[in-house]
Amino acid sequence: MSEARGWIGASVERKEDERLLTGRGRYMDDLAPVAGMGHAAILRSPHPHARIRGIDASAAERLPGVIGVVTGAQIGAVAGVIPSVVRSRMRYQVCATTKARYAGEPVAVVVAENRYVAEDALELIEVDYEPLPGVAWLEDALRPDAPLLFEEAGTNVAQQRTFAYGDPDGAFAAAARTFRFEYRYPRSTATPMETYGVIAHYEPSPDRYTLWANFQGPFVLQPLMAAALNVPGNRLRVITPPDSGGSFGLKQAVYAYMVLMAAVSRVLRIPVKWTEDRLEHLMASSSATDRLGDVEAAFTADGELVGVRYRNVVNLGAYIRAPEPASVYRMHSTSNGAYRVKHIAVDNTLAVTNRMPAGLNRGYGGPQFYFALERIMDIAARGLGLDPVELRRRNLVRREEFPYQCPAGSVLDSGDYDRCIDELLRLADYPALLARRDAARRA
Repeated sequence: MSEARGWIGASVERKEDERLLTGRGRYMDDLAPVAGMGHAAILRSPHPHARIRGIDASAAERLPGVIGVVTGAQIGAVAGVIPSVVRSRMRYQVCATTKARYAGEPVAVVVAENRYVAEDALELIEVDYEPLPGVAWLEDALRPDAPLLFEEAGTNVAQQRTFAYGDPDGAFAAAARTFRFEYRYPRSTATPMETYGVIAHYEPSPDRYTLWANFQGPFVLQPLMAAALNVPGNRLRVITPPDSGGSFGLKQAVYAYMVLMAAVSRVLRIPVKWTEDRLEHLMASSSATDRLGDVEAAFTADGELVGVRYRNVVNLGAYIRAPEPASVYRMHSTSNGAYRVKHIAVDNTLAVTNRMPAGLNRGYGGPQFYFALERIMDIAARGLGLDPVELRRRNLVRREEFPYQCPAGSVLDSGDYDRCIDELLRLADYPALLARRDAARRA
């Protein structure tokens, strides 16, 4: 019997190339699964913060080819808020009703016999906005006199929680040296080749929805969509197309538009198709959270990391959109990173601002969290007079310590971090990097 061939390092024949390269791929906008679909276009708020005093859609409804105009109030009559794991009075509606909280928030939906007519009809809708002062930055949102996105909540802070593992106060009190670093981490987003797309089909008997969408994460978010649409989970079917033109995590956020189009389909009693255009995507799709905060690290005289304190202030955007705030807690149980530090404190403050809601994007919370930890290691190395690589080697989880129990709950099952650093130094030609650094300092 021949030895089974492994996958690692093997050349594997690609099966999909011929179909995609010859134009036979089937992406979301290629689908037409039901007859009689109307085509939707979304009217979006031009204001980051504004009260909606009235909507006049009569001229749009008279335009030839328009099937109907659905406002936020009509959406609210058939679809509730999307549930959140955060207990808060900051409710997430998929369409603005009395107030718009970010530029690009849906205010109404036009459905027409084609997208061209629907886009023309958007320009005929008159919305009476009362612009309100807004907050774009975390510092502004946290001021005592800051404009409130949700007056009923009485604050822009959605949640504040503190955690301690081991004895961080004791570790800092006994440390030979401590270091502190304040930072701001910017928002980031992505632009996959294929934008969002949804087809929604409501059937009044037996009161069920079928949704087609280029969606990621159905098993977590399908129950939330069903709850927002007021149907049991078995009355909401979600189907994805055979091919996807990229995501980077962003397409998990399409679920809010799935609820929106499902509600539109229910109001108008026809299947509805919506394809996001590029400007919509840039304006109002999703982004990773931006943060500000600080990190402190406590060391012994010989460079052992004995304690870490984190303060994270996180910008969720205008709403707590599931699966947020998971980006804040996804790395929480491994707050020690790759290091053996036993004493850790974490303070998390989640705030809303008049920005597009945050969500998944490339690493989902990891870059923001470990940026702070690795930056403080560099700062400490300079303060302790050690090479930054050497300081890390002194504190890495050792090969013989795996599986390693992290203070906040994770178990690191295996690894050889020293070998990883050796390979990284080889690839980077570390001696040459140090030589260039020293030459720059002498210049």
